[in-house]
Amino acid sequence: MEIESRVVASFDTEERRHYQGINTTDKKYTQIIKLISDSESQESSIDLLAASIVIGLTAQFVSFIFGWTTEYIPRLLDNLLLSSFMGLCVGVIAFAWMKDDK
Repeated sequence: MEIESRVVASFDTEERRHYQGINTTDKKYTQIIKLISDSESQESSIDLLAASIVIGLTAQFVSFIFGWTTEYIPRLLDNLLLSSFMGLCVGVIAFAWMKDDK
């Protein structure tokens, strides 16, 4: 029961922790906080990666359809390679932009 109250207290403000009488220098408390913060940072990096992949694949699809319908690039293989390169570049730029924003 004591561990549960400490996990709940980790989501409270500092004033409520002092009011409830929980010692913030306790080793178990700091370990729980570390585990929570590590999992949050890992989840956010996976979310950034997934979002940048979706953006890159969308850019690849749009550029492929544009090159195919307008016949700007006459050969299908060249169109596929160019759209893949554009999607990769846009995905990397989106990842860097989102990571820098955070």
